[in-house]
Amino acid sequence: MKKILGISGLLFFVCIATAIKEPNFLSVYNLQNTIRWTSLFSLIAIGVSFVIITGGIDLSIGSTIGLVGS
Repeated sequence: MKKILGISGLLFFVCIATAIKEPNFLSVYNLQNTIRWTSLFSLIAIGVSFVIITGGIDLSIGSTIGLVGS
């Protein structure tokens, strides 16, 4: 639980700092794009985690994305 709060807090801090520095960061298009890419990489990371936890082939996210992009 402590790790989740730390990572969420860091993400929140980075978003707030970026929004202060660049006002266009909070535009609807950019928020949709950020959520879309974050959810894509989260799903890939969850899938890779299940493979590693079950003792399958040790895959990295980079090689998985490279294989999917081909």
